[in-house]
Amino acid sequence: MKIDPIVQNADQLAVRGQPSSGNGQGAGKRRAEAKSPPTIVDIQRILQQEHAEKREQAEKIRETQNNPVNLKAIFAIDEDKNVVIQLLDDKGEMVRQIPPEEYMEMVKKLDEMRESIYSKKV
Repeated sequence: MKIDPIVQNADQLAVRGQPSSGNGQGAGKRRAEAKSPPTIVDIQRILQQEHAEKREQAEKIRETQNNPVNLKAIFAIDEDKNVVIQLLDDKGEMVRQIPPEEYMEMVKKLDEMRESIYSKKV
């Protein structure tokens, strides 16, 4: 029993027994130039690569589950009476601050501008 290869591009489309071009040689020539179907060895190699990639991904997931990131949260109120949350890692270094320092500076500048616009001096 013969199995026809899967057509991979539109140039290979032709009705069985009929050439796709008018002269009758175009279809045979295209079939000769067309890439041959993958062999069993090729398929096995591809499957082994995919399996190895999935195994690596699963290992990474296991590592993160076994070694979760330990963060400490410090809640504080700064001099402008804003609530600030700092996330520290195991070494005590700040990983993230909520709200960020840039935001805090922007709020300060906006407050200064608002005060200068709406303040009345008698």
